[in-house]
Amino acid sequence: WGADILKEVIINFLSGATIPLAFMPAVLSDVLNILPFSSLSYTPVMIYMGMYSPTEIAIRMGMQVFWLAFMIVMSKLVWKHAVKRLCSQGG
Repeated sequence: WGADILKEVIINFLSGATIPLAFMPAVLSDVLNILPFSSLSYTPVMIYMGMYSPTEIAIRMGMQVFWLAFMIVMSKLVWKHAVKRLCSQGG
């Protein structure tokens, strides 16, 4: 339970749900905008408020597609590595 709460707190902070990314220092804000966490809270709110131009929306959606492809590739690599090490006994 405690680890789940800690995970939620970290994700809420990194996604801009706790403190908007615009209020953070520029370096930190730039890094967090590149990571996939901003797509959880900050980006949808900014789109809804009309703060992003159509070009910026396309860039943000492109970043989501990139992170989706990256996570798919990483999960396939981890799965392939895990299956090689798997040893199943019995039925």
